[in-house]
Amino acid sequence: MTTAEKIEVMQAYESGKAIECKPQRSSEWKDMSACTPSAPVWNWEICSYRIKPEVQETLEGNIKARWPQYEVVMLDFGGTGMLEIQSGTKKYNAHIVAQSMKGFQGYVYLEDNGDIDDDLCSRPADMYFDNDLNSSIITPVAAVFEKGE
Repeated sequence: MTTAEKIEVMQAYESGKAIECKPQRSSEWKDMSACTPSAPVWNWEICSYRIKPEVQETLEGNIKARWPQYEVVMLDFGGTGMLEIQSGTKKYNAHIVAQSMKGFQGYVYLEDNGDIDDDLCSRPADMYFDNDLNSSIITPVAAVFEKGE
């Protein structure tokens, strides 16, 4: 690590950004407070330091967080306009394939306001209206399956 990079990390710490450290013999980055509980002791010879990377929220990540007990397979409309699922190097019609796959639990739908619908739906639909009074259009975005052993 260059001196300029070290200065950048220390200035980020001073401005309140989260810093992570990794002792030389560790493969895991930890919060700076785990390495130096009080004021930091910058020991660049035995520790590496970095500005903690910002977590990018994704639709897939949010679905996995909502249903951690399931394997999530994102659906794709692809260039054909047909809802597709990737299996190996081939793409198939998602509704036909997903329901026939072992461990299928249901579809995850995204509401038109960007929220993930709270219920899994076992029947396919390219789009359908929610039963609430707002009748929002929701779109299938993922299929979930029991996790394999």
